[in-house]
Amino acid sequence: MTSKLTRTVLLGSIGVSLIGVVVYYLLIPPDVAIRPAPVAAARHLTSRVPEHTESLQWMGGLPETSYAHEDQQRPFAEVIAILTATRRPEDAYKVYQILDGCDAFRAQFDAESTALTLLPLKKRCASITDVMRRSKNDYLVTATSAGVPGTAVAWLERGPLGAPQMLREKPDDPLVKEWKNQASAMLIRDGEQGYIDALSRLMQGYSKSNPLFNVDPGKALAYATAYKMILDDLKLDLPDRPTEQDLNALAANLSVEQVAWAKARAAAIVSARRKRQLDQG
Repeated sequence: MTSKLTRTVLLGSIGVSLIGVVVYYLLIPPDVAIRPAPVAAARHLTSRVPEHTESLQWMGGLPETSYAHEDQQRPFAEVIAILTATRRPEDAYKVYQILDGCDAFRAQFDAESTALTLLPLKKRCASITDVMRRSKNDYLVTATSAGVPGTAVAWLERGPLGAPQMLREKPDDPLVKEWKNQASAMLIRDGEQGYIDALSRLMQGYSKSNPLFNVDPGKALAYATAYKMILDDLKLDLPDRPTEQDLNALAANLSVEQVAWAKARAAAIVSARRKRQLDQG
């Protein structure tokens, strides 16, 4: 569907709102970071829509037993050491998020930035060593290999063997085909659990031709409806938030039964998200 869904993603992804997202998540105290927090808009550098509760929530976070005030200023190198020491795949993904967030921050602010509100973040990110930075994707591989939920979009953006261009240059390569099967399965897994970054990608993926999915208006409608319901519930107006007009356009060529299936699928996704959040406390 060449509609607002497609156009707004392209326009929104080149906005400047990454700054607010990254700064928010890197500055909040660890005891706040483990709870849902508002997200302003889509990420800039990777066109990724940030997950409200999962995607970046652990930037600066520490284990739940450590909420001292001084932990709010703890250098990220120390946070990474603490998380790495647990050897838990979930914590490996948190390390990846810290490294990815600081990379995005550095890309947006020059080295001379002296804004007072940014100095703590600048100092925390500055503690990260080149060795840690080069290991960013290793942490992502550890997390995805263990099946950590919520990692699908980061894995999708990494591309086959860490080279997204292979999707265009070698689409028939057996390794690329295997990666595509894995990436699409992961994206569906996260979407069915209501991760909004995955829902956004699924909505787009089933709406128009792409390397991972065949066009399927019924599935596009299901994921778009779930995405809109969750964003409405969170009161988030992200750039690719579908309108009623978008949903009607997807439903236009579907039967009554297909539309009913899509709505039921969307309701199930929203319910699965709520259950997941309750289980996580």
